[in-house]
Amino acid sequence: MSCRLIVRALLLAAAAASSAAAGEIRGRVLVDDKPAAAVTVSVLPFEDGFQESRRQARREGPPQPLAVATSRPDGSFTATVAAPAGTSVRLALSGGRAAPRVLEALYDAGGDDAGDVRLPAAELIPAVSALGGIAAPCHPGRPTIGLCAHYEDKPPLEGIVAVEALNGGSRRGENERVQQLIADHGYGAFGGSDSHLVSFIGICATEFECAVRTIEDLVSALQGGGYRPIDFRERLRSEA
Repeated sequence: MSCRLIVRALLLAAAAASSAAAGEIRGRVLVDDKPAAAVTVSVLPFEDGFQESRRQARREGPPQPLAVATSRPDGSFTATVAAPAGTSVRLALSGGRAAPRVLEALYDAGGDDAGDVRLPAAELIPAVSALGGIAAPCHPGRPTIGLCAHYEDKPPLEGIVAVEALNGGSRRGENERVQQLIADHGYGAFGGSDSHLVSFIGICATEFECAVRTIEDLVSALQGGGYRPIDFRERLRSEA
């Protein structure tokens, strides 16, 4: 057998071994029983109580994730973990509509089904505030997933300061629904393009009375008021 064939065989064997060692952890993220998209799902190596306490005493950060996945529009996620079967791991959630947390359940890195991971929306707002952020829901008029739909069968959430009154990607009637939401709860109103397409960039925006140069400026301005949503499409129509 030539050296080239031997090398190729070894590479194939290594690839097969690597593939066999990788498992998938699947699940779905639900916030108040509704699919949550764009949630970051990190697969963390399991720490027992002693290991976790020692790490915290040393003021070390959390362990590096073995894999990271992002939930899809239907809330589902798939994380591919390169670790032997039987290795215990935990899931950490952050971003999207999920309050940052590490789940208590243990999963098998060799392949496991996390099922529906259910999170209450009410926990998100205090978590955001504790990190110096602000709760400002986007496209609240969107059917099923928007804040208007949430309030149809659940009590109002405390701590929300402002909502997106103008969303450039909203369908007909969605932005109109938000006006009643703002009137009922006294929320501030901002605008955004939601530009998933290049042609949507800059069609809606937020005008601030004060200068906004940093993230801290933005949070302070949203908390203090003095801003309004702008729809540049209306200006273009009036100038036409």
